[in-house]
Amino acid sequence: MWIVYLLKSEPLVWSFWGEQSRVANFWKECWETGWLLLKWMSFAFLLESLIVAPIPAEKVTQWFGGDSGWTIPFSPTIGIPAYLNGYAVIPLVAGLIEKGMVPGTAKAFMVTGGVTSIPAAMGVHALVRRDVFFSDLIFGLGAEFLAGYGFQLWVEFLMLI
Repeated sequence: MWIVYLLKSEPLVWSFWGEQSRVANFWKECWETGWLLLKWMSFAFLLESLIVAPIPAEKVTQWFGGDSGWTIPFSPTIGIPAYLNGYAVIPLVAGLIEKGMVPGTAKAFMVTGGVTSIPAAMGVHALVRRDVFFSDLIFGLGAEFLAGYGFQLWVEFLMLI
């Protein structure tokens, strides 16, 4: 809608609170967007709790420990459902590294979860077009691969020194 204003010769007026119709439209959009997010986020957190609860940390480190090259590309399998938030993921990843998770996989897990976790993806899906949503997922997973492999190469380089 703001593009229409850019195409007109009139200046764009951001202060909407002076016009009753714009205030009403603002609150209508707030309500619709908030309700949409509440529905999707509630569903996302419910789905996440059903996925995360039955997976013990020992299994995760068993699957994603060792020096295998497949652990980084498959880290979204734990990063997407298990990512909580930026603060909670740090001690979780520290514990997984202590139990044997590869550092590159841990880094990929941290990067993946912030972009493609179920709650984040549901929130983005609720607000944007489908092509934007899939672009977000693809770029997020691409960043996960780059961050994971890059960090693992850096760790291995430091071990050689």
